[in-house]
Amino acid sequence: MYESRAKLPASDEKLAEFLSADYRNARDEFTKQELLEKIKPVIKSTLTEAKSKGEYFLRVGTKLGQYDFDKKQFPSGFSSSTFIPFEIRFGMEVSRYAVMFDNIKEVENIPLPLDAAKSLSGKLQQSRAITAVVYCRINGTQEKQMNYRDFKVMMAHVTKVDFLTDDGALISTINTH
Repeated sequence: MYESRAKLPASDEKLAEFLSADYRNARDEFTKQELLEKIKPVIKSTLTEAKSKGEYFLRVGTKLGQYDFDKKQFPSGFSSSTFIPFEIRFGMEVSRYAVMFDNIKEVENIPLPLDAAKSLSGKLQQSRAITAVVYCRINGTQEKQMNYRDFKVMMAHVTKVDFLTDDGALISTINTH
């Protein structure tokens, strides 16, 4: 996903490491080069397919804040500082990625009528853990340092979020602009 939109994408050799165990474990540079020539069309088609894909979704765990009785809404656990990090590891090699959102403010709160909120609060008890299925489009990429680590960041625009209880029941859907 990141590499298909990056201004400075990883080399074919690096991408081949991600895609092929045979390439990673090749016994010598000649075998590795032969494999790379076979893998290059797969790399190209994979990047083309990823770039053409319009919308992605992420499943993210979050916690509901305390219900705001005046505004009739729960804080969703998302804020302007939200970023979702993940790593891809092969041996000693670690690549760090993250997703950040340009319009996350639109889903910072989950509006719910008082009766529905009271019922939900009773079901969640103390944990208040829920799942957010975030639908988004990737708008751009950048390399960024966060928490003293380098990340390849995908900037995304949220189109919709489904908030679910841990048993999969829909709490609310928020469509964004």
